[in-house]
Amino acid sequence: MLARSAVLLSLLIVLAFPTVLRAQTPVCDKLEGVQKRMALEILKSSHPYDCCDDTIWNCLNKKPKCALAVRLANYVCTQASVNRDKKSLERALSNRAKSMMRFGTKKVKVNIRNGQTIGEDDAPVQVIAYLCVRCPFCSKLAPMLYKEITSGSLKNKVKFTIQLFPIKGHTMSTESGLAAVASSKMGKFWPYMLKAYSEYNDFSKEKIRMWASDVGLNLEKFDQITKQDFTRDDLVDSKKEGLKNGVKATPTIVLNGRMYEGPMDLYSVMDVIREEYDHVTGREYE
Repeated sequence: MLARSAVLLSLLIVLAFPTVLRAQTPVCDKLEGVQKRMALEILKSSHPYDCCDDTIWNCLNKKPKCALAVRLANYVCTQASVNRDKKSLERALSNRAKSMMRFGTKKVKVNIRNGQTIGEDDAPVQVIAYLCVRCPFCSKLAPMLYKEITSGSLKNKVKFTIQLFPIKGHTMSTESGLAAVASSKMGKFWPYMLKAYSEYNDFSKEKIRMWASDVGLNLEKFDQITKQDFTRDDLVDSKKEGLKNGVKATPTIVLNGRMYEGPMDLYSVMDVIREEYDHVTGREYE
């Protein structure tokens, strides 16, 4: 009798709240309780900025299914799962839209003459990042992008260029920037930067030279190049390029010519890069 009552109660709940229990995406289906209610509220009130002229929730139930709606739903539910509050998540969605919409978004032109690049020149997605060697978040972002572009999910999809932008408030940012420029002139920019970022939390003045030695650079030549006027000129030019484009902090990202103003965390940045690739390559529906 009790078992039959439980079955009837479950059926009544399904009938009374069909939208709460209906499957949307596997990511969203994993949510429970307060997190799920918040995510559903956002999905039912927010709209994708492309592909479908309805709420994200309604777009998920249309055929063909808008790929952006699925991506944004997964984004909302992923952020909700780590207890992001509703107001900050709605603000994150709004800022993401400002960066990803094709019209009205700030366009910038970057002279990458002194930039350091990985990836194919004709890759559909061009990412330029103004980074400081002593920027804590840069130390996580740059190595992740390097790995994904050279051997991971973004291989042959993204061209990534670093523009050095030393931040005055970061300890020894200028000295570290000069060392990075010197390493580029000696053909070891990426090994040097990856080494510097891998030991970001173990920094000292002496480490600037130790990293050069660790990646196989001749220290005598490295010291000479670091002190040259042309090395400082390159670093200054790189920073001026950033200031011209309104850069104030690191990392600052330019995505296919648009200034990215969305959430600055690893998941969000990777997600918008993948979204950009889908858009450029014509993947509009699932």
